[in-house]
Amino acid sequence: GVQTCALPISGDVFAVQQNKALGMLGQADLKDARYGKISVADARARFGGTLGDVRVSSLDARGSFGTLHAAGTISSTSHVALEGRYAGSLSALARIAGNMPATGSVNAPIALAYDGGRAVAQIHDAHFSNASVRGVPINGMSATIGTQGKTVRVYAARAVVANAHAAATGTLDRGLTLTVAGLNVRALRGAGVPLSAGRASLATTVRGPMNAPRLNGTLLLDGGRYGSYPIDAESAVAAVRDR
Repeated sequence: GVQTCALPISGDVFAVQQNKALGMLGQADLKDARYGKISVADARARFGGTLGDVRVSSLDARGSFGTLHAAGTISSTSHVALEGRYAGSLSALARIAGNMPATGSVNAPIALAYDGGRAVAQIHDAHFSNASVRGVPINGMSATIGTQGKTVRVYAARAVVANAHAAATGTLDRGLTLTVAGLNVRALRGAGVPLSAGRASLATTVRGPMNAPRLNGTLLLDGGRYGSYPIDAESAVAAVRDR
């Protein structure tokens, strides 16, 4: 679909020409802008350089996504590279991504690159506070994720989920491969799993939209307990939403 974009920009620019080069120095402010599902309450960029090689000394933005403080370069409207720190709520990000049930907040160093319609974001050692997705606690994450059009690709992601290690790679349309090792199933009671004890390892493929993913894989359960019944199991599993 076509993204709608409104950009009310104001600012001050000083420019000087020497030979055939045009140098610029200034700042730009943006308020109450919207791009698709993302709204920007306010943003300010300070920059300098020549056409085709603009250095952004600082970019501060606040909106529905959270807050971003970054610096970088802009060689054209199609080539942007920024590095800085992002902070925001998971529920706000979940609404943008597709209305996933999520709570808590995240604070992470982030690097962004945009090149001719293809964007790549990288976070390292993200810190979470009281965070969960679909009732599953999220303790930490590092990831490299790319987007092009409606396609979202996870090049590599590692996370600590309910104090267990998880890894993922792939795309949601063709299949996202997800593995989790040594998960304490008691941490999943908020997600509707009725086991009071046990450790689980899972290898699965996830497809579909973020708010209604389809899951197919294999589960190994060791030392599980359902009420007064002990359970050790190896099982194929499938899920859509909460089924």
